[in-house]
Amino acid sequence: MKEYIEPAFQIIFGDALTGFEPLIYKNKQSLLLQNPFTQLKCKNNIRDLLFLHQIHSTEGVTISLENELLSFPAFFYSGDFLVTNLNLVGIAVATADCLPIILYCSKKNVIGIVHAGWRGSVNGVAKAALNVMKNSFGIHEEEIRVFFGPSAKSCCYQVGAEVINKIPKEFKKDVLSGADNRFLDLPYLNQLLLEKIGIASQAFNYNYNDCTICNLHYHSYRREKTANRHMTIAFLR
Repeated sequence: MKEYIEPAFQIIFGDALTGFEPLIYKNKQSLLLQNPFTQLKCKNNIRDLLFLHQIHSTEGVTISLENELLSFPAFFYSGDFLVTNLNLVGIAVATADCLPIILYCSKKNVIGIVHAGWRGSVNGVAKAALNVMKNSFGIHEEEIRVFFGPSAKSCCYQVGAEVINKIPKEFKKDVLSGADNRFLDLPYLNQLLLEKIGIASQAFNYNYNDCTICNLHYHSYRREKTANRHMTIAFLR
């Protein structure tokens, strides 16, 4: 597990040691009372932990009122991003090759987290999350910082025609490489898509973007067809 910590917010990047199977926790309340999540409450003082049932969509959920936390069963509501302005509320994604993206605005103290597989990426799930942050909280693109968590990377992420044909033509030469241009740089694709709508190139942090396929510290669906996932959690402090 790795952590990025600032006075105003924190990100936790899980790995296989803190991995879990989402279906086991579906519809459960109080995730922080169950392993492997209990340490988050003790160590980080998180008061709630929210996961969606991820469906590779461009839909998401915004949590801005305390009473919205009262009825939020784990993995029940469908969507692929969460946004909040509430302190110590962990918003999370579960991944095993897909890309976790964290969007943070210091000016309005708003944070979002995105689950971006190739489908969500080419359909603009990160843009959808950013639009919600803009419309709900009045943030601007130049105020956003972006963090990428562990995911499949271009060293290992071989894709077929179904994926290649969905990538915008203008980006193909930048995000495809290797034999027959079949290796996809999923994080960089998301960077280019976000830069296109106004996020600055210097806003992106790749320090925690390990490859989940070749790094055995992570779960990888591509490598082992596992039902296990690792968590990425972001919260305001």
